[in-house]
Amino acid sequence: MRSGDYEALIKRREWKLLEELLAELTPEETAELLARLGGEERRHLFAALPHQLFAAREEMMRMQKSEVETRIQQGRWAEVREGVADWAFPDVAELLLEQGPQSRALLFRALRRDQAAEVFAYLDTEDQNELLRDLTDEETRRVLADMSPDDRTQVFGELPGEATQKLLNLLSPEDRQEAQ
Repeated sequence: MRSGDYEALIKRREWKLLEELLAELTPEETAELLARLGGEERRHLFAALPHQLFAAREEMMRMQKSEVETRIQQGRWAEVREGVADWAFPDVAELLLEQGPQSRALLFRALRRDQAAEVFAYLDTEDQNELLRDLTDEETRRVLADMSPDDRTQVFGELPGEATQKLLNLLSPEDRQEAQ
């Protein structure tokens, strides 16, 4: 069966037939098929066929991660941003932590603002502190302002008082009042 045939079945939402046909594909073949789908179709397929697609999702992430890492090494930051745009936040956080300090900061800067705030919330305190040291005050202010109040409070609660005060001073008066 050609990949276009699978894609047609996906568009028609013929999940039962897809389940039978995808069972015959290797995880690599399934991952290649999934990589060609749009985010919405991919999400529906994952929801409908979780058992068959778990191994394929892992393989697809490995393939995508390899592509993104190549783009990072080449400094193609717009393509990096596009490449991770529909990744789950924990997956982006994992990729971030696998980078060296300079690439980590550049990768973080390449993320969309809303994505950066969510990814930051997935990092542990030590990794958050390390990343904050590599960001400018303005970048730090944006990350903190874009975080949910609960996540921001958690970050402040885990930092020493002096560091917390410095970060609070970066926030707008409204955000600072809410954080306090």
